[in-house]
Amino acid sequence: IFEWDLQEHHVKQRFLGATAERFVPRSCYGGFSNMFVTGTRENGSVLIWHRDSSSPVKMLVGHKEPVTSVAWSPSGAGLLASASDDKTVCIWGSL
Repeated sequence: IFEWDLQEHHVKQRFLGATAERFVPRSCYGGFSNMFVTGTRENGSVLIWHRDSSSPVKMLVGHKEPVTSVAWSPSGAGLLASASDDKTVCIWGSL
């Protein structure tokens, strides 16, 4: 997953570990002050990075099929939802 600087036209940050062969990894900003980035994986896990780090700080495991969507709660409470091809939604708290 890449964070692009659209004004300067270059890659600002690369987040390692989000791999995909069949699907495009989904990602979004969130958490406290939007300082975290999430990314989906085909193995059923979700990775979380701090915006200033290229290595994941946490891996969430709970799905049996590829994760196809992630979204942070707009309340800023550190809640994250992930949806998977296994027809489940996981709500992750205290992130």
